[in-house]
Amino acid sequence: MKSSTTRSWFTSMMVMLGSPAALAQNVPVAPPATPSSSGAILLTPFEVSSDKDNGYAATETLAGTRMRTSLRDVGASLSILTPEFMRDLGVNSFDQALL
Repeated sequence: MKSSTTRSWFTSMMVMLGSPAALAQNVPVAPPATPSSSGAILLTPFEVSSDKDNGYAATETLAGTRMRTSLRDVGASLSILTPEFMRDLGVNSFDQALL
């Protein structure tokens, strides 16, 4: 019984001593973006590519053969819902997606 009393006393002391330190932490302020002479901010260039974008269409499966197989090589009819499609629909199960 004495060890649990000591443990609770020690825990309460740590909370009391540690809480002011948690309140004293400051978040560093990011320097404001400096606009160029024309007033526009120069961004780094990036490239958008849609070479491999199939939308929601799945091209491979693990369900039919237990190996990663191209869907055109599977000899069965499969109904496939990709995780991206289910996330965009806001559903958690196959049954909800079919409703």
